[in-house]
Amino acid sequence: MLAKRGARSNFLNYNGFPAVICTSPNDMIVHGIPGGYRLKEGDIISVDCGAIIEGYHGDAAYTAGVGDVSDAAQRLMDVTERSLWAGIDQLVIGNRLNEVGRAVQHVAEAAGYSVVREYVGHAIGTEMHESPRCPTTGPALPARH
Repeated sequence: MLAKRGARSNFLNYNGFPAVICTSPNDMIVHGIPGGYRLKEGDIISVDCGAIIEGYHGDAAYTAGVGDVSDAAQRLMDVTERSLWAGIDQLVIGNRLNEVGRAVQHVAEAAGYSVVREYVGHAIGTEMHESPRCPTTGPALPARH
């Protein structure tokens, strides 16, 4: 599919990664290597794919339920999507990246979840991982009196 459109994978062989896509089922955090696991009804799956076209990198991920998922799995997907959009809403002139992370963290924690602090987002361009790093946590919100 990539070659047909004049693109090539930016994942394959990147730091030794052996696949064109990352697949992360259920509780796997990110960057899963596709393997022998067979998806079943009720699983959730995140698929991360990238490509290089005319020297520029693209990278996108999507999470979906497989068939009918539990209420808990659906809630997790809903909260993480709300966290994503809360972060995106902070991408305005004058804000700093820590505002993005703070918004993501606030939505997740307000719903009873936590944020994986060991992973961050990243810029992308002529390289797959460029500066700045985009944290998914931020300084605490000011206390309300």
